[in-house]
Amino acid sequence: MDHYHLLKSGYITERNGVVRTEKHWSPTDEETMERLLTDVEITKNSVWQAISTSFTKEKDQITLFDAAWMAKINYDEYRFVDKQNKIRTKNDAKKLVTEIKKNSEQLSNLLTQLTELGYRSLRRPDLDLNTPSIQTELQWLIEKAETFDPSKLSNEDFVNEALGSNKANHKMEYLRGFISILYKAGFPLEKEDINEKILVPLTTAAIGDAEGGVSMNDIHNVIMIFRKKQK
Repeated sequence: MDHYHLLKSGYITERNGVVRTEKHWSPTDEETMERLLTDVEITKNSVWQAISTSFTKEKDQITLFDAAWMAKINYDEYRFVDKQNKIRTKNDAKKLVTEIKKNSEQLSNLLTQLTELGYRSLRRPDLDLNTPSIQTELQWLIEKAETFDPSKLSNEDFVNEALGSNKANHKMEYLRGFISILYKAGFPLEKEDINEKILVPLTTAAIGDAEGGVSMNDIHNVIMIFRKKQK
């Protein structure tokens, strides 16, 4: 509860004498946090008591809580959808990245040539279009294009793990994201009592009633996916 209230109030920082309150989560995230603590399935089954019994370290309890609300995002924002929905596909993205790389390399080369010709701005004689800052940004674009991987749509690993296909299934995407965070944190997800008493009610509370809740079978299927990846 202390952690929850800290998140709700935000982190207070001070810079150059200015005090600010920072939040890195949305009102929707806060609604999910509240459901994780007050949902009827959570209170009726004493879920947090079960969590404190299975995970005695406070940092593990906090990790579990944070994973549950963090995984509840709008995965549609990261999805490549088929052309029937008039949204770009992975192949379209690859073509665009190729164009970005080609044009960045061409612009970098042209700026270098222009400077070698002795070009200087009439309004700003000291202006050099071939400045390190411009070329550094172009080089960054080129490197990003070279390493572009359409299966990695986010800097967050759990988002990439969640989006297993183009077809939307918000419940399973949430579960894949949630389990991904827990696997990375080293949680013992093979224990059936933990899955039944903790993960099922937590995930059901997080996604709300719209998806029809989560079953043991749903949890089991996602855990099996991660087991296979580790072999």
